[in-house]
Amino acid sequence: RPDLLDFDTDLENAWFGVIPSAAKLLEPLLTGREHAQIARRQWRSDASIEKIADACGASGIIDTPVRKCSDGMRQLIALTVAMSTGARLLLLDEPLSALDPTNKEQATRALAKWAATGRTVVMSTHDLGIADLFCTAAVFVREGRLATVSSKDLDGTSCQRLYREFYEERRF
Repeated sequence: RPDLLDFDTDLENAWFGVIPSAAKLLEPLLTGREHAQIARRQWRSDASIEKIADACGASGIIDTPVRKCSDGMRQLIALTVAMSTGARLLLLDEPLSALDPTNKEQATRALAKWAATGRTVVMSTHDLGIADLFCTAAVFVREGRLATVSSKDLDGTSCQRLYREFYEERRF
């Protein structure tokens, strides 16, 4: 079993990072900065923890032990950690859950800026308003079946409307 804190693990060619729902993998005794430093070393990233924490809205809590953080604060730290990897693809499970409206908006802007650099963000969400602001494509799941909506289909059409069509009118 590899040690998760083994900094010699070769992730140089890895290109994606994952953040689980509710930031459940954060070690309670470590600070957000310590988590981000571990992620940077593991991924051999030169990302600026300070800039990412500021963009995500976590600069005021980055040096707080995780055990003293609320669920929303943990989400901001987890997002900072994920982005600190410098990964080209982030797989995020409800990364905006537990965030108040101000932090949700700031984290959404940070993710959009991240994606604008040529990186990809894949995230699950139940907040279709955020999806409308952020998504360039969408996937809906119904009864174990997937329906993909391309960026062309989203052009001028809200995810909320497509959701209603998919689930209520069973269009797809």
